[in-house]
Amino acid sequence: MIQVPEFSLEEILDHWLARTPDRVIKPLENHGGLSGSRLWKVETSNQAYCLRQWPNHPTAERFAEIHGLLDHLQDQRCEITPTVLRTFKRGSSLEPTTYIYANDVAWELQTWTPGEAVALHRFNTEENRTVLSTLAQVHGIAARPPHAPSAKQRRSEGLRVRLETLESLKRPAFQETLRELIAASDSPQTQRFKHMYGELLKTLPLVYEEVLRATDHELPLQWILGDVHREHFLFTNGQVTGLVDFGAVCVDSRVRDIARLLDSIALDDPERWEVGVQAYQQVSPLTPDELAVLAAFDSGGVAVAAYRWLHWLVVEGRQLAPEAVAARLEHLAGRLEALNRRGRASVLPPS
Repeated sequence: MIQVPEFSLEEILDHWLARTPDRVIKPLENHGGLSGSRLWKVETSNQAYCLRQWPNHPTAERFAEIHGLLDHLQDQRCEITPTVLRTFKRGSSLEPTTYIYANDVAWELQTWTPGEAVALHRFNTEENRTVLSTLAQVHGIAARPPHAPSAKQRRSEGLRVRLETLESLKRPAFQETLRELIAASDSPQTQRFKHMYGELLKTLPLVYEEVLRATDHELPLQWILGDVHREHFLFTNGQVTGLVDFGAVCVDSRVRDIARLLDSIALDDPERWEVGVQAYQQVSPLTPDELAVLAAFDSGGVAVAAYRWLHWLVVEGRQLAPEAVAARLEHLAGRLEALNRRGRASVLPPS
């Protein structure tokens, strides 16, 4: 990770904000999650902001997608989302931009969103309803013109990627190579790797068939959050007052967001899934095709995530925070175990 001295942060912020003596910059440890982003809270006497250092070098086109959706949400008065700031012109002929490149990485500045994430062990039924209904409202705003995608109904890219990944995993040579790499690993997590990989291989035929069937469905497509998680919803006095992390926005089925969010809230509890899906549908009903692919998005997402984590940690040898790695591996292994126990892809009982 690139270390940024304080004077550099001041110079980076100068692209957006006039320098004042009351400006305070506070690092936010671990708030960038596992993406590799680094975040700082920037406070002045009358406003707070969030400065983000991206871990990679997104293209101008990618920033246009992310910030275009945020601008649209703000234009439609979605008050829980941050405002993206534009840089100063600084007397040049260049138009203001929503990002800069400095220190070989990309930077953006947004207004601060208030509230706190709720830990899973404290997440109650009412909060479950609240975040799913909030997600439905955000989806509804994101689908409004002029930001709606031109092709509104076709096959899901997320399901296609899941299917391709699972097809690769089904190959015996692929499985044996990964098994050998796990066996040779000297990581303290090696036993977790072996256990999760065993559970993944056991559930692979079931999940593959579920995702394969789902890819036949044509679905309403729109802009979605892409990798939405419980911790992205910030609460103040029982209400959602902030929604953060738009780095994975894309055009796909809204069911992808629903499944990902419930994975982080409900795990394999059918009652929590039922509450969440009902709360979403009270705001925005799902079509029969959308309901039919919910299990494929969930089970396929869990299986593909398990594989990706093994690839990152075993094949690529990425060095990530040990506690975060252990928690993620435990979560994914637990979900795969539950899949194997119930013998079906859907957490919800058959209708």
